[in-house]
Amino acid sequence: MKILAVDASGNSCSVALFVSGAYEENRILSPRHQGEFILDMVQDILLRLHIQGESLDGIVFGCGPGSFTGIRLTAGVAQGLAVGWNKPLLPVSNLAALAYKKYQASPDARSIWVGIDARKEEVYTGVYAFHPQGMDIVRPDQLMAVSPLSMTLDEPPFAIDILHVALYLIKHSPHWVTPDKIELAYLRHKVTD
Repeated sequence: MKILAVDASGNSCSVALFVSGAYEENRILSPRHQGEFILDMVQDILLRLHIQGESLDGIVFGCGPGSFTGIRLTAGVAQGLAVGWNKPLLPVSNLAALAYKKYQASPDARSIWVGIDARKEEVYTGVYAFHPQGMDIVRPDQLMAVSPLSMTLDEPPFAIDILHVALYLIKHSPHWVTPDKIELAYLRHKVTD
């Protein structure tokens, strides 16, 4: 199995590749400049591993929540590559990726709360549970009006985190979609004041 993951929804730009049980990753801290790097990073990781885009089984991407521009950039890159290579897409919640990362560290946890700073005295939050049959959304991703300083927040995920939860979902209940059917998680509908 060969799966490519992309994400630029936070301050970083990252891509990851899963090939026959091995992982490879590129990431760079690039606030507001992810668009300058993401396609070159995809090309670099594929060339380094001698993989042709056409040979991928699918592309996964962080569908939010996160920065509005970063989510659109991530989705646009994933859609463009999927159309060009005729591959299915798997949108993954960035909060689900963080929850799965915590689950890997504590597999006995019944439910896992995650939160990312959404700025403007707000937090993106979600609660997930993982079990042998798959993943349950205990509390859907939402935007909460609360001071981020009053709680312990998670760092936004990287493409490798998106890839890990995607592989878990593919194993249990894959929800591949065509590029024209993706949905993004815009939890804040007003971007500016």
